Amino acid sequence: MTTTSIDPRHSRFDWARARSIAQSWAIWGLLIGILYLLRDFFALIFVTFVFAYLMNTFTHSIERFVTWRRPRIVIAFLILLGLFVAAGWYLVPNVKTQAVQIANTVNDYVEKIEGRAKAQPDKNWIAVVSQDLPPSLQELIGPTLRSEVVDEWIEKEGLPQVTALVPKLLQGLIFFLIQAGTILFLGLLFSFLILLDLPRLQNEIGKLRRTRLKIIFEHAAAPLVKVGEILGKTFQAQAAIAVCNTALTGIGLTIFGMPQVTFLLFIVFLLSFIPVAGVFISSVPICLIGLGHGGLQIVFALVAMITIVHMFEAYILNPRIMGAALHMNPVMVLAILTVGGKLLGPWGLILGVPLCYFVFAYAIWSKEDSGELRAASRHP
Repeated sequence: MTTTSIDPRHSRFDWARARSIAQSWAIWGLLIGILYLLRDFFALIFVTFVFAYLMNTFTHSIERFVTWRRPRIVIAFLILLGLFVAAGWYLVPNVKTQAVQIANTVNDYVEKIEGRAKAQPDKNWIAVVSQDLPPSLQELIGPTLRSEVVDEWIEKEGLPQVTALVPKLLQGLIFFLIQAGTILFLGLLFSFLILLDLPRLQNEIGKLRRTRLKIIFEHAAAPLVKVGEILGKTFQAQAAIAVCNTALTGIGLTIFGMPQVTFLLFIVFLLSFIPVAGVFISSVPICLIGLGHGGLQIVFALVAMITIVHMFEAYILNPRIMGAALHMNPVMVLAILTVGGKLLGPWGLILGVPLCYFVFAYAIWSKEDSGELRAASRHP
């Protein structure tokens, strides 16, 4: 009977490797903890990074026309600032005008419904309101709308109390636009200052190799740079998705003969960069303007159109465009978006795909295997 001898060298516990793994976990845990403490500024950090990445790419593209670096950066940011000023010049007066028109439209619609309800005292509020719908749609949703709970609530509160929520909704939308504009302005300013002094900042950060933070720098510098590159590609793909979403919405609004199409599409394009919430926020002015344009019937049609566009974006455009940008299977992109949105909300939709791509393409592989994997993904 033979026995298998065990080499004592293979039976020893690799303390050096265990120490290295523990250091990596501790360093990344520290960085994630710092990021969590800065969570209230995460939107500003993200917007600053996006502007810095895009403008750095743009300044490199015009290098052959303007050779000096700092004048090139100033010119690029002046162009971007001009675009923002032009957009604000167009958007702010239109937001004010449309807010007043929407409030007047809702008040007129409420007065019409109240007059109709007084003339038909034998019918409940739901039956009165649903008279604006075509007969086929009344038969389809009538049993659902004619709920005793809904009817009792409207009878108790009164339709004016229900529609009083509209000014609050508009106020919230305006506040959101002001807050978003502030973040965009600060992000633009910070990204300009960073790019203007980027060589010196890179040199100062490189000096960390000679400090007591050397171990943190060696563990985190290269992965963070790679994550930044992936996030930049992701945002470029999201911009392409926003353009497609805006074009499809524009076709739908034109078919329904909606007024102020340019104003509405401008809002749709800006809010397309906000996953999930952007769809609902941009649909508010569309539906309220539609209420004044064609009544409740066109509102239902617009909701259906927005739902179809959103489903096309979420299940076809997003997986394909994002997958092509990062060389990922569209099915995997769709799965990551679904899980990320469920677990982390909008930030899961924004960061889920690039972070998963980084983990699967770089973090869990050795340098040699990671290079082979990326080469295979580019040449399937």
